[in-house]
Amino acid sequence: MERFIEIQGAYNMRDIGGYRTEDGGVIKWRKLLRSGKISRIKESENAKMAAMDIQCICDFRTLAEQEASPDNWYNLEHVRRYPLPIGEGRLDKLDWMKNATKGTGKNSHLYQANQMYVLHHAHRFRAFFELLLQERNYPMLYHCTAGKDRTGFATILLLSALGVKKTTIVEDYLLTNEYLNKFFWKRMSVVSAKSGFDLEKVKPILIADKMYIQGAFDAIVEHYGTMENFLKEALNLGRTEIQQLKEVLVDY
Repeated sequence: MERFIEIQGAYNMRDIGGYRTEDGGVIKWRKLLRSGKISRIKESENAKMAAMDIQCICDFRTLAEQEASPDNWYNLEHVRRYPLPIGEGRLDKLDWMKNATKGTGKNSHLYQANQMYVLHHAHRFRAFFELLLQERNYPMLYHCTAGKDRTGFATILLLSALGVKKTTIVEDYLLTNEYLNKFFWKRMSVVSAKSGFDLEKVKPILIADKMYIQGAFDAIVEHYGTMENFLKEALNLGRTEIQQLKEVLVDY
């Protein structure tokens, strides 16, 4: 199957199926989709959306982002929707992006943001996994604004829980650089032109960089020792819950 899912008006939408787990399984296709924001999807895509049969949408955007750009999805009134806001304010605004480009390496905004996901937002990801443990919620779509950092961290945790090796998890994170499509960059060009700001100056926070998610891995090791400990202690994912996830999401 194709990992990238082209929906006009959306970007960075892709399936996390097909990845192999270290215990010999393969994650099922068309169960879980990750994405950037879905507020500008065109009606011409209704047939594609209907075929996906999405039952649940999780939104990691801030409440201000959700209010400014409400989700737009076929048959939305019949989809279970769960706001799981991470952060405050409009993280999709150019002014915020300008400030976020300051600092590099471990001083970069997105390295530190990934550490904050571990240290201050575990409750949101715990709620995400509570939804994942309910089989009625599949197929599920989860997203943020670019489908890169908040969505990326959720995917890191999910693939780790299912037993996908770290190198594959990092490769999946980096696919954002391939799948942020022309629609996304066209939108950013329009925003940049209106503001008179050079888009090239904010590009560093619009791409996926290994250093960014290394912030999450570093915080987990420093404060929990291992990913397994973080999943258990911060997210209440013990062996029983992980086995339940695998029964729903992994073929052997």
